[in-house]
Amino acid sequence: FELKRNTIAFVSLSSSINLPHYIAARFNLQIEYVHRGIILGTGPLVDPGFNGELLIPLHNLTNNDYIIKFNEPIIWMEFTKLSMSS
Repeated sequence: FELKRNTIAFVSLSSSINLPHYIAARFNLQIEYVHRGIILGTGPLVDPGFNGELLIPLHNLTNNDYIIKFNEPIIWMEFTKLSMSS
């Protein structure tokens, strides 16, 4: 995939996500992409119970085009177990 300079693109993950109702997730870019001048779109919170494909909004704020190879790790994810509310 070519991420063109000064553009926004939505990139899908190679697998789908199936979260149980008690798990939420957050994701962010690997630091090497941040250092290149690429940022992730705002609001990277995945709702509990989400089931489907994630689209990652990437913003290339530079004057450079970047190639992202298939299966190249570009994000990391953090999973949070939610507590029951009373």
